[in-house]
Amino acid sequence: MINKAILCYGASVLIAVAALFAVLYFFKKTKRRFSVLHTFFGALSFTVILIAMFLLMLYSFSDNSTAYMSALMPVGAYKIAVAVIFFLIVGLVRYFAVNALYFSRGKEDKGMSFMSGYGLAGAIITALYCMFMFVYVLYSAVTDKFIGLNDGQALMFESGAGIAVFTPFVSHIFVVMIFAVYTALILIIAEFMDQHAKLPYRKRSTFLMYIITNACEILMTCVILFASSKVNAVTISIVCAVIAALAALALAMLYKYKEELPYSKQFD
Repeated sequence: MINKAILCYGASVLIAVAALFAVLYFFKKTKRRFSVLHTFFGALSFTVILIAMFLLMLYSFSDNSTAYMSALMPVGAYKIAVAVIFFLIVGLVRYFAVNALYFSRGKEDKGMSFMSGYGLAGAIITALYCMFMFVYVLYSAVTDKFIGLNDGQALMFESGAGIAVFTPFVSHIFVVMIFAVYTALILIIAEFMDQHAKLPYRKRSTFLMYIITNACEILMTCVILFASSKVNAVTISIVCAVIAALAALALAMLYKYKEELPYSKQFD
């Protein structure tokens, strides 16, 4: 049990680090300059959104709110509608804000860094928790004799000390993996914003691409939010990967709809 906990915490940290290096490799391969500062701004923005989401859930998903809305619609439909509207507004505000601050001003590299930080934040937060637990549990295991996991979800040691944990331990690995896939989706959205800023696209194609990528993000976040406690973590990971792949396919297809700029002679 204690060895499984240590291994899962360590593996989660390694996956998050691998996701970070994958992002850095993406920047190197596409010949973009990675900005640590703007990556931090992106991660900070994600954290603010995460806090706002939890506050919304505490209010909208409370017993009083759900009891009132249950007279108008099924509780499940109400919760999904609230989440969809919230993520829709977040995606809309983020798109126009990031576009106005970065992509429409020729600061594409900084905009990509911001979006990278936004996508990586979930994996980084989870990895920091897992790193702390890895060190804490490993130190406790070395200095004290492990007894077992009690009913209160705590690792108990011979001295009477206990460490509260989340189980199953393997779920930490899947959480980081899901956030890594979410990072890929955010990079796809950022790539679309970058290409839209540089290349002439038809307005209809641009709007369609925005709808597809935003719908993929909303679907992924809703799957993570509502299915994490009911569906197998492996299934959720596969579903998220399929959603990200569909967004990437949509972006690849958009390249076919690039308009040609009208040619004008130099001395007309």
